[in-house]
Amino acid sequence: MQTLLFILWSISIEVLAPCKAWINTKKTDQAVVVTGYCRSMISETAAYRYELYLLRRGPGGQSANNQQGRFELGPGQTTTLSEVRLNFDERTSVVGQLRILDAAGHLVAQDSIRHTATHP
Repeated sequence: MQTLLFILWSISIEVLAPCKAWINTKKTDQAVVVTGYCRSMISETAAYRYELYLLRRGPGGQSANNQQGRFELGPGQTTTLSEVRLNFDERTSVVGQLRILDAAGHLVAQDSIRHTATHP
C-alpha cells in the first residue's frame, strides 16, 4: 500500500509541477560534463532556487561539488542552471541530484543521475 501511495504521489508531483528539471551528461575521453536544466510548465513568470549536488568517487578518493542559485523562468522558458566538468574514466563513479524549490522552499521538481565504474 505504501508503495502505491508513493507512486501516486510521485506521479502527481510530475503532473502538477510548475517546472521540469533534468540533468544531462556528456562523456569525453577523460571527463564528464554535467549540466542542469529547468523548463517552465506554467503560463506565468515564477522565481525558484536550485541545488545541484555531485559526488565523484575514483581510485584517488572522492570529491563533492555543491552548487546552488536563484533564477526566474518566464512562461515556457528553459534555462541552463549549472554546468560542471569532472575528471572521469572507467574507474570513476558519479552520483548527482538536481532539486528545484519554489519561493516558499517547497520541492517542485527534481532529477538524478548515476554513472557507475565499469572497472572498479
